[in-house]
Amino acid sequence: MLKKISLFIFFGLATTAMTAFATPLCSNGVTDNGSTYFGGGYSCQVGDLLFSNFSYTASGTNPISAGQITVDTVTNNGIGLSFHAPWTAAAGMTTDGAIDFTVTVLGGGNVLEDFGLAQTSGVSGDGSASVAENGCGPAPCLATGGSIYVLTFQDSGERSAQGETTFNPVSSVEVEKDISVNGNTGFATISVVQDTFSQVPEPISMGLMGGGLALLGLVRLRRRAQA
Repeated sequence: MLKKISLFIFFGLATTAMTAFATPLCSNGVTDNGSTYFGGGYSCQVGDLLFSNFSYTASGTNPISAGQITVDTVTNNGIGLSFHAPWTAAAGMTTDGAIDFTVTVLGGGNVLEDFGLAQTSGVSGDGSASVAENGCGPAPCLATGGSIYVLTFQDSGERSAQGETTFNPVSSVEVEKDISVNGNTGFATISVVQDTFSQVPEPISMGLMGGGLALLGLVRLRRRAQA
């Protein structure tokens, strides 16, 4: 019985390792690597999270291309991605961008329960800068039609802010970020937009793990009694 349990744990770890080798690590610390992420068909891994189905759409009078975006990985206070670009609008100008991607937990055992959104912005005069975050799960699903969280700045100065939203645990989520910058008669910019995701153990996995540990304990007690 002990051997069967050990084999079960071994094959579970082996499956997770094979999945990890099959997916490249997310490109990090490479300037203007947005063309890699948004070039089509790119998927990558950070920790036990798979990021895939990337897309980017630029609009406004001063659109920012995918090639002007630098993407970095985030591993503190959750796992995620940080998008850096000069989304900037002077007086009478606008800059908009939509970033979409899918996040999936690899290997099983954990589920996603919340995401954090952060941005760094600067405005002057009546300029405004905002990021609206939409999401749904499990994927595939349509992450449009409402905002889970919105960070908006309409006063002077540079600001950094963050928010967190909790949702029913799922194994994957579709994310849509709507970046909007309007200079109006002043000036506005967004330089960084960041997403991080937190996980909790899947209830079923917790039950199986607890049952397995209890069974191991019983086997050991039985062997001691027979000794």
